[in-house]
Amino acid sequence: MLGRYVATEQTNARPLRSDRASARARSLRSDRAEHAFGRYVAIERNTRSIAA
Repeated sequence: MLGRYVATEQTNARPLRSDRASARARSLRSDRAEHAFGRYVAIERNTRSIAA
């Protein structure tokens, strides 16, 4: 199940330093599985539902 969505900008005019900062932020969030869908990033959370 997909959790929250994070809006991202995809422009070709970004400075290289911004790309490096984004790569570092992604590596810091490596414990979460992320899938890029166009302008959005879907973040999966490991949650378990308990059926009563």
